[in-house]
Amino acid sequence: MKEQPPTYTSNHPLKKNADLIEQQGLMVFENVTSMPSYGERFTSPNLVVGICHSGYVKVEYDMQPVEFHPKEISVLYPNHIIYAYESSPDYRATLIVISNQFFNELRHHSLRRFQIEYLKIPAFKLSDQQYETMLHAVELLKASCQMNGKVGKDIMIDIIDIISRMTDYYRFQEKKPTQKVSNSEMLFYHFYDAIVDHHKESHEIQFYADLLCLTPKYFATVIKQTTGISASEWIAKFIIAKARHLLRQDFISI
Repeated sequence: MKEQPPTYTSNHPLKKNADLIEQQGLMVFENVTSMPSYGERFTSPNLVVGICHSGYVKVEYDMQPVEFHPKEISVLYPNHIIYAYESSPDYRATLIVISNQFFNELRHHSLRRFQIEYLKIPAFKLSDQQYETMLHAVELLKASCQMNGKVGKDIMIDIIDIISRMTDYYRFQEKKPTQKVSNSEMLFYHFYDAIVDHHKESHEIQFYADLLCLTPKYFATVIKQTTGISASEWIAKFIIAKARHLLRQDFISI
């Protein structure tokens, strides 16, 4: 895939409402017609659940190609690297956007249950009935966002938990995931989480190998063989994507 020069969607709702998302914890955006940027890797600080209504989007998610088509639902976790390179003129989606802080409050709910499977394959197709049911659930979530106080927040948490459980059920139909996660893939996900938590602390392979109780040589070999990208490249790509995201925020200084 030939990389395109970066372009930015300055009026994208995730950019326009970045500080409001942090304040409220959760927002629902309808009729979203583009990605926040194209031709440049970026990280989102939010968990985003998307429902595609028409058109398509083509992205790389953690360097793996992903397409998003009508009546598909996707779950994109915070701090993972996104590279959007194409969308159709008729693309339209609803996005449920959850701040990282609020996501941490939901750790005991089912959003974490199949996280590894969603990281591997973030999008899947809904049946017509599942699609309509999910739209009704989103309407309830939007209504709960208008409620004030602790009762409103508790209702919102309950509804987002129901939506996440429905998403899990629709994807797995009460069956265990069909694609087994290998030990090397699990090592990569632990490594990636370590980068998110410690990238300000260290950029050295030795540091991350020590965290994972592995020798640097073995650790580097497994990451390269599993992902096709070296451990040092993963660290660098994450730091650059994170920095670019921060530099585009209007509410913080350079």
